[in-house]
Amino acid sequence: MRMGRFIAVGSIALVLGLHPATALDPHTRITQYFHTAWRVQDGAFEAAPNAVTQTADGYIWIGTGSGLVKYDGARFEAWVPPPGKSLTNPNVISLLGSSDGTLWIGTAGGLLSWKDNELREHLKYRIDEIIEDRKGRIWAAQARSHQTGGLCQVTGEHPVCLGADDRMNLPNAGTLAEDVHGNLWVGGLTQLLRWRDGSFESYFREQLAHRGGTNGVESVAATADGSVWVSVPSEKSLGLLQIVEGRPKRVVLDGVGHFPPREAPDKVADLVIAHLRAG
Repeated sequence: MRMGRFIAVGSIALVLGLHPATALDPHTRITQYFHTAWRVQDGAFEAAPNAVTQTADGYIWIGTGSGLVKYDGARFEAWVPPPGKSLTNPNVISLLGSSDGTLWIGTAGGLLSWKDNELREHLKYRIDEIIEDRKGRIWAAQARSHQTGGLCQVTGEHPVCLGADDRMNLPNAGTLAEDVHGNLWVGGLTQLLRWRDGSFESYFREQLAHRGGTNGVESVAATADGSVWVSVPSEKSLGLLQIVEGRPKRVVLDGVGHFPPREAPDKVADLVIAHLRAG
């Protein structure tokens, strides 16, 4: 993502996070909503925001390229680890406030958790996304982890990572989503994987194989109607896809032309919303 998008995502999410989550009126234009922007150039952050989440105690947490920032509704404060502890890497890429009150922190150097003033390290590779499934289990998309695999479930003292074997062939993962049926959808450089209780199905391996491990699945979104939307850097057979009952189809939306590959992941949410509203 570009810095401008980082700032926009950070500012909008901060404002929405301060109020109870309710459905937005599809007839209200974005310009009609109140918003406040806190920008790097104004001194709000030392580095651009990468991720935003809210924990059960009401605090907003912002992950930046130079560490964590805590927001209490009135002021921003740089978070300082307890004595003798530190983040594995100051570049915080992903965050999750889980249902039990834990703050999960994904950095360029691993996955950590913060609860009851205790900072714990769980994984040692770059974490691009963290989700909590309907059973309360924490899952992380782990990148550059050829020895352990890209899909990791954090359970107690011993996280379990999947994908290092030749059959699953998921040495890295960058995006995660859970659909209404409880399937996990995992996007990596060389495939999209649907996983559930030890069984899996792979998508797009053939199409992505020739790319040499670059520009794979960039974004996955599961919707309430049971479908899954996938963004892959655009080419003839890929781009924006919708998977319904296990079958993918390429989607072309009215008023949206062909977009360059690097813009594909940034537009998934907007395109899905536009499509659902049009339907």
